[in-house]
Amino acid sequence: MVQPKLRPVPAAVCLSLVLAPGLARAQAAAPRAVPAENLHIHVQNAASSIPGLRRVSTSSKLLEATRPLTPANPDTSARLAYVSGELTRNAGAERLWWYGWIGGFAALSVGQGYFFFTRDDPAERILNAVGGGMSLIGLAGLLVLPNDGRFADEDLADLPEGSAEERSAKLARAESMLGNAAEATRRKRNALAVVGPVLVSFGTAAYVWAKYDAAVPALRTMVGALAINVAHWWTRPTANAEAARRYRGQSAELDWRLTPWISPRIVGLGLGTPF
Repeated sequence: MVQPKLRPVPAAVCLSLVLAPGLARAQAAAPRAVPAENLHIHVQNAASSIPGLRRVSTSSKLLEATRPLTPANPDTSARLAYVSGELTRNAGAERLWWYGWIGGFAALSVGQGYFFFTRDDPAERILNAVGGGMSLIGLAGLLVLPNDGRFADEDLADLPEGSAEERSAKLARAESMLGNAAEATRRKRNALAVVGPVLVSFGTAAYVWAKYDAAVPALRTMVGALAINVAHWWTRPTANAEAARRYRGQSAELDWRLTPWISPRIVGLGLGTPF
């Protein structure tokens, strides 16, 4: 939708100033909207947490479900719709990230290998050898480590669900794929996936700086390694892992955040995550 351009209209400004208090009160009184795709699971979990709740006749089908949408729920169709829907919706982002970083690591490996064989400076050769090796490891990890979330939409579309037995078998396969996709996310969102390669690159750069007095190549390697590894970690899609946590009845939050850190000797901020 094309947004209209804002123009200074004195009358409109005066009207907005008059109506602003009333609009603010109306917004404060209005309930916060729940995303439509998550309404079903939120209503089910909320209903199941109230002791003594009885099903009542209502026009809303959502209020009739009193069991949480978890593996313990006997409603196979509802669970299949949720799990397969999440996997299908997230497959595109998974493939985009996977193909993008395969291309990135392949280009880095080729480029650093080229500079290793064409440069005479020993500092440059060492830095490119280590950098190219790390890029190859990253490329191999993407190609070898499993992640069912990449092509979940295509795999699930091929499975029949006409009968109860077929739906049960498809649900079992979808649950397995969701767990595998969540594990693939956990491997890449792990702090060690960033800290390990960065420490190797920083150590190599420090050695080259000290031995060959090559400050510029060393600093370039440090900055480049930090930027690439943080980008690889930060751009990793987390939607499948969040869906798996919701399916297990856990909080869907995954990202790292600053949290207060208080101890007998240290007071400050630290990085924390529910993962």
